Amino acid sequence: MIIESKFRTKFFLKYICIVSFGLLVILLLLFLGLPKTTIISYGGTLSSFSDANKFLPLLLIAAFVIDSLTIPFTVTVIAILASHKIAGPIYRMQKFINDMAEKRKARPLRFRNSDQLHETADALNTMIRDLESRLDAISAAYREFEEARIGAVSHAELKTKADKIEKAINKISF
Repeated sequence: MIIESKFRTKFFLKYICIVSFGLLVILLLLFLGLPKTTIISYGGTLSSFSDANKFLPLLLIAAFVIDSLTIPFTVTVIAILASHKIAGPIYRMQKFINDMAEKRKARPLRFRNSDQLHETADALNTMIRDLESRLDAISAAYREFEEARIGAVSHAELKTKADKIEKAINKISF
């Protein structure tokens, strides 16, 4: 998987915590806002329900407004941070590949510890090191060929050097 399960689990747990916090805010507002009277008689019970009936809609509206403002804001902030941990590495990989297209040598691709796609970066770095070593082998074989050609060696030796270049080129495969 491209996105690590540990990252997905942490994101899901953060989301659950935010929703749970919202529910706790509602319960806390209800608990603190409802009148707490000592009921002595049946009439006191009815009076208590009547008082609660007056405050309950206001408390529910207040809790709803608070939750409807805080939960989306918090989820949005966490989603932006999480998407940055994914989009940042993708942007750096794109820049890395463009740099590789423009010049032969490139610095190794590195991500922050909290970023995703570490395995992909390691695979790209391994591929680049391998390609660079193969290109170096081709360059070395070509230099030997040029030295042999300039030194006016026999046709058989030139053929051997050309075969060595061909083998080095054939090692590069995709």
